[in-house]
Amino acid sequence: MRSCAWTALLLTLPLLTATSAQDRTGVDPFAAFRPWIDVTPDDRARADRGETVVRILPSRGREVAVLALAAITVAPETFAARFHAIEELRTSARSPATRRFSNPPTRADLDAMRLTPDDLASIRRCRPGDCGVKLTVAEIQRLRRAAGTTGPEGDEALQQAFRDLVFERVNTYLAEGLTGLAPYADKAQGVRTADALARLVERSPYLAAHAPTLVRILLDFPRVPVDSRDSFLYWAEERFNGRPVLSVSHVSIVRNDPASGLPLVMVAGKQLFATHYNNASLGLTCLVGQGPQYLLYVNRTEVDLLGGFFGAFKRAILEGRVEREAVALVGGLRTRIEARPKEVSP
Repeated sequence: MRSCAWTALLLTLPLLTATSAQDRTGVDPFAAFRPWIDVTPDDRARADRGETVVRILPSRGREVAVLALAAITVAPETFAARFHAIEELRTSARSPATRRFSNPPTRADLDAMRLTPDDLASIRRCRPGDCGVKLTVAEIQRLRRAAGTTGPEGDEALQQAFRDLVFERVNTYLAEGLTGLAPYADKAQGVRTADALARLVERSPYLAAHAPTLVRILLDFPRVPVDSRDSFLYWAEERFNGRPVLSVSHVSIVRNDPASGLPLVMVAGKQLFATHYNNASLGLTCLVGQGPQYLLYVNRTEVDLLGGFFGAFKRAILEGRVEREAVALVGGLRTRIEARPKEVSP
């Protein structure tokens, strides 16, 4: 059954075709992504001129997918180390707060996490199936009880209750994986993050073809052992269309043999939780090529805004925004990775 499903997926995925190009080692640095994603000679020429190349990828349903490419010069170990220093790497005007969790996580890791006044008001109105924050049934009930106190003291009690909730989600994930997380109940139809992420991985068939161990880590953690030196969680505050969104993500770093033809370093970030918009998100950031080198970024996100009568209209607006923001995101990422390389303890 699984083999048939994969075959059907490969036959229906739109392909981007172009002439392959090799690097100085005689290897096509993007071979691991073909034929599902292609980087054209024109893309590489633009990246070599210093441009950040961005393309919206074919997607369906509630998924939005984007590819970004930029030339970069960095040693593989430095590339990986910069992701270990995730707070320095990600913090920007668009992401004003990023905090890496301790190993094991502590409640103090979340001290700086705060809901907006609008989110606090939304939680006070929340009902299962109708909530302005992405929460489970049990979490809605729990936070509404915490919201019983009014005034500033009530707000602080609700903030702390939310941080406690996130702390428990993180520990549930570490013990049971995504399947241990209850479905979101903010809409009439509940959504499990595990199911949404599985759909994103299925729509990334190059991972199954060339990085099966990474697929197992993405889908089956913690049943698949991982090296804690290359695996960590962080939370972030990001702004989407001016609205703050709190999220928690798990980063896994995989290094490949230069002779394998695979990206030298693959950094996969999967989102475990977000207060708004996203049912799941999967970001893959790779260092590819041995001369020249490229930063390749692919993100697939399942967005709850899409669908319905105005789905096509909303998709056009969202994809346009994603395309514009990806230029700044990946350009800034490249600058931070290349700047002031230093040793970072995992």
